[in-house]
Amino acid sequence: MIPSLLLLTATLAHAKASPPSPFPVHCSPFESCPEAVGLWAYSDPKERIPTQCTTFLVGRDLAMTDRHCLPPTEQSPHSPCRDVSLFFPATAKRSADSARCREVVALSPSCDRIDQPDFALVRIDRPLNRTPLEIDRTGLSDLDTVRTWVAEPNWASLVARNQPSAEIRSVDCVVSRRTRVFGDADSKADFTDPLSRKVPLTSCPAWKGNSGAPALVRDSDGRWVVRALLDRSAPADALRQWVRAQGFPLLDSALGEFAYATNLDCVVWEGEPDPPPACHEDSSPQAVSREHQRWKHEVDSAIRCRILSCVGPGMEGHVLQQGVWSPFQQAMGTGPGLPDAMVVPLPACAPSTSDSNWTVPIWSMRFGFDRDLRWTFRMSLQDSLFRVRVHSRGIADGLRICRFEGIFPTGIFGLRTDTLSRCPDRVASTPR
Repeated sequence: MIPSLLLLTATLAHAKASPPSPFPVHCSPFESCPEAVGLWAYSDPKERIPTQCTTFLVGRDLAMTDRHCLPPTEQSPHSPCRDVSLFFPATAKRSADSARCREVVALSPSCDRIDQPDFALVRIDRPLNRTPLEIDRTGLSDLDTVRTWVAEPNWASLVARNQPSAEIRSVDCVVSRRTRVFGDADSKADFTDPLSRKVPLTSCPAWKGNSGAPALVRDSDGRWVVRALLDRSAPADALRQWVRAQGFPLLDSALGEFAYATNLDCVVWEGEPDPPPACHEDSSPQAVSREHQRWKHEVDSAIRCRILSCVGPGMEGHVLQQGVWSPFQQAMGTGPGLPDAMVVPLPACAPSTSDSNWTVPIWSMRFGFDRDLRWTFRMSLQDSLFRVRVHSRGIADGLRICRFEGIFPTGIFGLRTDTLSRCPDRVASTPR
């Protein structure tokens, strides 16, 4: 009887025991999941649910995340951080694994400014058998595409069971160095240099819990390397307020997702080389100059394309900026619908040019921000044709000077023919 009684007791005890909790982080498909990216989590007595972020290994026993992901009492060098757990999902090559944070090795001076780095490097309590991600310090240029692997919180598990839970997924984002930092009254940074300390990312749906994710690119050998560390997203209402404050319109009805990442070229700790000078500058004059030239090339190319597709070769398109084209203002009236500029196709001034009258189409131009807050433009073909008079006279060496006049109902007025005459000045003083 005694063995049977013991067996019955053990069976009842097993029936009453709760099933083991599932591992808190997973990733699928296994074949593409990076084994170094995981979930960062800790419980705060003051919060209803655990705090979650993303983390990744940069050494067998070293991990990175954002400073703001650390418990508030542990945001200083050499602080113990044993309340934080790191969970790494099963992948094609590795079983699921976890570790505890042991010590804060290095961290950024602050974590509450959009234009300053936000990072933390920690040592975990034991080395993990996982291949760390390699940090690449060559920076990111405008329009580079980066892939971030983020820990997406399972809010049902967090709220209902008060347990950390997340799925690792990939998010592709586009670097937008034509966008000035916003939302921080003390910030005057203009991040156009690939080595500036923060990286603006557009088309980037980053949410709470994604902080600390690595932003990766493929290097020349085809390997994924980390160049930035995702640290915050921007709420849509802040974006709209920022656009209104610039005095220029939002050219698209919708706004894209917007986020910022810390440039790991500007992140250093003991034993690492000093960061490049661009990490301490609000903007690089060389980078700003390059951006002006690229912007002018984009607009010039768009104008030439429209002119050639509509009226053929032998014509040149010229932009008449507001303030130097009063005849158009008189002809079109004033008000919020008035374009920022007009594009007028004019004949190329060549030795064979003679005095003549032309009837040409015209385009209006609007400058402003697109859905991803990139400083850009829109061109629209106007319904009516426009008459242009050309006066030509020869000078030495067979060259010829042409004077162009627009024929308006209100009279005949000279036209400015220098393409984008004021664009560099305007771009220089306007966030991109």
